[in-house]
Order: sequence, then structure tokens, then C-alpha cells
Amino acid sequence: MEKIGPDISIKEVFGMDTYKERLEQLKQESARELGVNLNQTKDITAREAGSVGGRMVQKIFDSYKK
Repeated sequence: MEKIGPDISIKEVFGMDTYKERLEQLKQESARELGVNLNQTKDITAREAGSVGGRMVQKIFDSYKK
């Protein structure tokens, strides 16, 4: 298991095994909040994709402020 500190694992902090799983969850949450359907990737515009990514970054920064 990947460690983020001397005695703290990612799973203990995020409740998940990897950052990849957490990022996927953030992506899905952000898309849902913005009304973007990620299941239809051919129909997503660059603006929508950028909005999802921007919202993900915002959520990450907000989580560090807490």
C-alpha cells in the first residue's frame, strides 16, 4: 500500500487504495454536478471537459483548505 507519510496510507486518508480511484470519483462527482454525461464521450465538448477538470481542481484545493 502506498504511504503518504511515515505511518499514514492513502487508504486511511481517502478510504481508497489509490489516487487514481479518488480522481475517478472526483471526476464523476464533478461531471454530475455540472450536468455533463461522461458516458457519451464522443458528445462532450472541450468546454465541458475543461469545466469538469476545473471543478475537480477546485474540489482538491477546497479539501486542503479544510
